[in-house]
Amino acid sequence: MAEQDVIDDPRDDEAEDAYAIDPRTVRAITGDVVDHEVDGVLTTLQIVHQTKAVEAPGPRGALEAGDRVAVQRALSYPEYSAGRLMQREVVTAPEHWTVGDAIDYMRTHQDLPDQFYHIILVDPRHRPQGYVTLGKVMSSRRETPLADLAESSFRAIPVLQDEEDIAYAFNQYHLISAPVVDEDGRLVGVITIDDAMAVLSEENEEDLLRLA
Repeated sequence: MAEQDVIDDPRDDEAEDAYAIDPRTVRAITGDVVDHEVDGVLTTLQIVHQTKAVEAPGPRGALEAGDRVAVQRALSYPEYSAGRLMQREVVTAPEHWTVGDAIDYMRTHQDLPDQFYHIILVDPRHRPQGYVTLGKVMSSRRETPLADLAESSFRAIPVLQDEEDIAYAFNQYHLISAPVVDEDGRLVGVITIDDAMAVLSEENEEDLLRLA
């Protein structure tokens, strides 16, 4: 798996995890969009491209250094918590960016994750302020502020929250994804509806076994 790739944010030395897009998808969607130079904007976003931590079989020592760190971070959280369930590949953008800023960034960076559906908007301290769907980004005018496209269903999940409560929240509030935050409110990952539904499925199976 790839090692971490970092673009430093000079305004926020504490910013950490981020999430991105398949460049082939971006080129296919935005191939007819006119290039736009964003002066001084790209340096405001820090990306740490880190693979999702998993409890891989075999000794930890056999993993590459970056993967070993990811596994150790995941194992530092309680079992069945948001920290264990979350994905660490996240797409973030400064809350003041426009659609054009985001598209230009995605078009010019090659080392990006394979899939994502939302861009999470963050403040200078890397605290999530909302998220925008990829569909809205691609269908809006370049000068549109991303903040104007933010979804109203935004809810942040504490990193120590129990996964059963998370699955209930996804079902109750019809969430597609939700950012995970640490005790300081900073973004550390994301949980998708697929993650939450997997938890619900496991719970239903356990309930059926108890009734059998």
